[in-house]
Amino acid sequence: MTASRIKTLEQKFTTAEMEVIGLCLDCALNGDPVIPHKHFPTLAGPNIEDAMEIVRAWPKVDIGSHVTRTTVRGVLHNLWGYPHNKRERVTQETGLTNSEIKDLFDRWQSAFPANDGE
Repeated sequence: MTASRIKTLEQKFTTAEMEVIGLCLDCALNGDPVIPHKHFPTLAGPNIEDAMEIVRAWPKVDIGSHVTRTTVRGVLHNLWGYPHNKRERVTQETGLTNSEIKDLFDRWQSAFPANDGE
């Protein structure tokens, strides 16, 4: 992917949306994570160490990085569909309903398609 095609987070998402994505990353991977660390590579792709670095750095991340895009995509996808018996907790920690997480995932996919040079 050429540098001119890479969009910044600020070009695609509002500050509030970036904050919510940060809450999703935190909910999924920090503390008592919704997505168990040992399952993260299988469920979302990147290894847990790389994913945790993105959580720590958010929103100051390299959006052109395959690992960054895959981590965020994987977290949003799994918060929308995976966390069995944890839906209420996800809503409480992120402030988003399942439908809103799906909408955010769809927006991420549209902004940073999985097949766009990855």
